[in-house]
Amino acid sequence: SRVEQLKEFRSLVDQGRLVPLEVLVTKKVSATRYLAEVTNQDVPIFGAKVMLDTDLGYRQGDILFGRYWIRQPRVAKNPGGFDATRWLWRQGVAVVAKGSSEKLGEQQFYASLRCFEDAKQSIKTTLADGIEDADQVKVIHSMFLGERYGRADPVAEDYRLSGAMHVFAVSGLHVMLIGALSVFLLRWMRAPQWLVIYLSVALMWGYTGVTGWGAP
Repeated sequence: SRVEQLKEFRSLVDQGRLVPLEVLVTKKVSATRYLAEVTNQDVPIFGAKVMLDTDLGYRQGDILFGRYWIRQPRVAKNPGGFDATRWLWRQGVAVVAKGSSEKLGEQQFYASLRCFEDAKQSIKTTLADGIEDADQVKVIHSMFLGERYGRADPVAEDYRLSGAMHVFAVSGLHVMLIGALSVFLLRWMRAPQWLVIYLSVALMWGYTGVTGWGAP
């Protein structure tokens, strides 16, 4: 159960040693952070979810192996600030695993969802076309696609300190705007009602997938 897994995790945290784990990347959170599931059956925490803090370049569906330091999420020090512990708990994650990884293979189901990630990269390239300022590109990508560049990024840090970090969050409002715009354009093109409904719903689901399935 989840409570038993949490006890096992706390035991690993208390031991303060590198733990060999095989994990499956289920979602990319930022440039170097991934939600992952423990897949090696020889450990008591088999099937548990972790926040993996590791190298660049991995994708959803990658199976990784590494020796990781296990720690509990940092508690928010600023009253009313972002509580990483609570957010991770809602994702089913109790600990953070940090260390270098090597790729062992791919899990076919998650790898099949990479079409959304490929579409996102194509959209990012289009949005950045003709813009020379790298910081402006990051802001545009974050506002339209929910891209996260990590806490160490100076642009993200400026928005965080100003209290305006919420402008980078992809919400249900973004999805509804996509749906409303598609309905308007399709009706303007005099498309039949059934086509308006199906294409609008497909576009909203597509946008949700491109932004990482994070919109509520």
